[in-house]
Amino acid sequence: MKRQWRNSMTEKYTIINDLQSDEFEEKLESAIEEFEHKMSTKDYQVDLVPFLQLLEKGKRWDDLTYYVEEAALEFDTEANQWEWKIKVAIHNHQFHQVEEWMQKDELISVLGMERILELTLLCEKEKSEFTKSEMVKLQQLSEKLKKDEVLSEEQNSYIVRTLTQMQTLLKWSVVESFLSSANTQLFWKGFLVEYWLKEGPSKKMNFYDAFSNDRVEISKENITSVYENRVFIEIESLISKQAQLSEEMKELLLQKLHSDFLRVAPFAENYFRDAGEWVETQLQRDDLLLSLYEGDKTFIKAHQTLHNC
Repeated sequence: MKRQWRNSMTEKYTIINDLQSDEFEEKLESAIEEFEHKMSTKDYQVDLVPFLQLLEKGKRWDDLTYYVEEAALEFDTEANQWEWKIKVAIHNHQFHQVEEWMQKDELISVLGMERILELTLLCEKEKSEFTKSEMVKLQQLSEKLKKDEVLSEEQNSYIVRTLTQMQTLLKWSVVESFLSSANTQLFWKGFLVEYWLKEGPSKKMNFYDAFSNDRVEISKENITSVYENRVFIEIESLISKQAQLSEEMKELLLQKLHSDFLRVAPFAENYFRDAGEWVETQLQRDDLLLSLYEGDKTFIKAHQTLHNC
């Protein structure tokens, strides 16, 4: 009886695959509920791959990511587990990670050359489509910055996330346009500086320094990552040693630390020179949490005042 039930479930997933789009979402939600029930009874393995194929057809990548990466499901074979892990990574635009996996001899022996070839072609196809479509969007945002238009928090976040996922040298001209704009938010600009320091092919970049209100040239020879900054490292150590502070307060201070240093990148040494002073100043603030979300103008004004004292 159990085998008949399993067969009917697998068949149902196949039938749903053939439904018209106006019925698809409703049936898909029903299939998810049924699969969740089978997960609770540990009786899902036969239906696992057909269920994932259904989610793939419905382009439910968030759901696929959850079931493949977070739900700790057991696949019937190691090959199937790797195939879906790779598919999820591809559709989450983790192309560099996928390419690293594909070069491992043990993965080739598990999947076989035919599957490796299919997944490699899928990766190249998705990477090409992602690059073309996202470069158009990034160029459009770049043009807005050139016209002195201010971008939203969501747009700045999108820029950094997309540029760091792309694997084309064309993106570095876009990176420079964002770094040299007066309208790129400081926090996200700091992320791009860090990314350029780590992976950028050029030794120099044009950069708009919001504190001096001037465009300057920055060089990898003259600046370091904020995470390698002496004061940044000392502050991290000081926070961890504050036994009187709760774990929540320590976490908040660490968030503030990262935020502050990224917003003054790549000139952190000009604004933060004493670790103890930074920690003491933050602990005296009544608006520590709110300060994480203060606007760039407020942040710049405060730190220019401190710098001039």
